[in-house]
Amino acid sequence: MNARRPESGGLVVLIPVSPGGLIDRLAGLELRLARPQTAPERARLAEELAVLQAVRDASLPADAELDALSEDLAEVVADQQALREDLVRAEAQGDFGPAFVALARASLHLAGRRAALRRAIDLHLGARFPEPPPQSP
Repeated sequence: MNARRPESGGLVVLIPVSPGGLIDRLAGLELRLARPQTAPERARLAEELAVLQAVRDASLPADAELDALSEDLAEVVADQQALREDLVRAEAQGDFGPAFVALARASLHLAGRRAALRRAIDLHLGARFPEPPPQSP
């Protein structure tokens, strides 16, 4: 593996990543770009998204099942972010009652669903380094 400085500056470290990890990162970047950002942050996010989309397009097949799994993963990423925001609000208010516990449990459930979708993508595409199976409590 190696590191390089692209034409736009900044050090980039190239590492192997599973297809599920790549698609998860893309979903997170797309979600962040849909939210208000400063102009420099928006430009940075857009550049990273474009680079990773090019990697996806060059590396992964066009595939209906992959598209469906990717859409499911993007929905889970969005749901998890919304839950995280609700948890932060509850914590700021000092509200650690039943609603907070329900949010925390839902967040854990979504984290497991997110990992399962990443693994499903990896297994569907025959990834060399697939997401590990979920651990039992």
